[in-house]
Amino acid sequence: MVFQSVIHSMKLRDRRLTAFFGTTLVVLAVLPFTGLLGNWGTHIAILVMLYAVLAGAWNLLGGYTGQFSVGHAAFFGIAGYTMGILMAQGMAGPVVGAALGVVLAVALAFLVGFCTMRLRGIFFALTTMALAEILRKIALYQDNLTGGTLGLSLVIPGVSKNEYYYIILALLICMFAVLIVFERSRFGLYCIAIRENDDAALATGVNTARIKLYATLISAFFTSLAGAFYAAYIGVIEPDVVFSTNLSIKIIILAIIGGTGSLVGPLLGALVVVIPEELIRGFLGGTYAGVSGIAYGLILVVTILLKPSGLRSLLTFAIPHKRD
Repeated sequence: MVFQSVIHSMKLRDRRLTAFFGTTLVVLAVLPFTGLLGNWGTHIAILVMLYAVLAGAWNLLGGYTGQFSVGHAAFFGIAGYTMGILMAQGMAGPVVGAALGVVLAVALAFLVGFCTMRLRGIFFALTTMALAEILRKIALYQDNLTGGTLGLSLVIPGVSKNEYYYIILALLICMFAVLIVFERSRFGLYCIAIRENDDAALATGVNTARIKLYATLISAFFTSLAGAFYAAYIGVIEPDVVFSTNLSIKIIILAIIGGTGSLVGPLLGALVVVIPEELIRGFLGGTYAGVSGIAYGLILVVTILLKPSGLRSLLTFAIPHKRD
């Protein structure tokens, strides 16, 4: 009877999660047709989905596997810069440049993951942060390729804001589809086991080093796709933005506010943080440049004090069953 109850609760949670995501994605798909968003609203919606993808990619490695990366900006920036350099040199178009940028980012993730797969905790975090900082310095001083402090400008004619909207929506759907399969797979269970107790997982026969490496590659893949999208959409890439520690920390904050180790957490975090941040920035402009940062800092503090497991705890169906 207990086993049947567990199976029933898991199926009920799956149905509710499916309904939640289905409703959310339908709303996002039809919003541009309603005329409610406008130009600015469409921009904010694009940023929400972009950061939801970034937080979801980090969540797979940091939330599910327990590998706390503080350098995900490395994968984000290298995809954008590869795309920008190839386009600036006339060597490739945006699609080919983006594809090569993703390949290079995943190759870098393989190298880093292979070298650090036995590290954990603060040692892994510091290594990833150092990686992003090294790439930032390279981008700053190799100005013949990267444009130095000024960065690179990308011009992709003929792509409307609504088209960018649906591109990032498609990426968001793909990422959540992968996460849903991941959470219900043996690989996902191995990742959770590593997060809970690395030594115990190793003792039971889990190849923890290989699982960490695979999780790093998948996480870097989606992060780099988001980086290539950002470069194309914003049209400007600067080393102090795309390789910054601030970006890596912001991604982590979104995942923590929404709830790490959950499917809905990244989306909730992006909704709660990015919308107020962009509204504050839009209304105040450059007059009070630090207010938006203070705003999501306060959101983080309040969330940790009131809901330590993140905002996903407000949605009972989003909390994994103990058997998960």
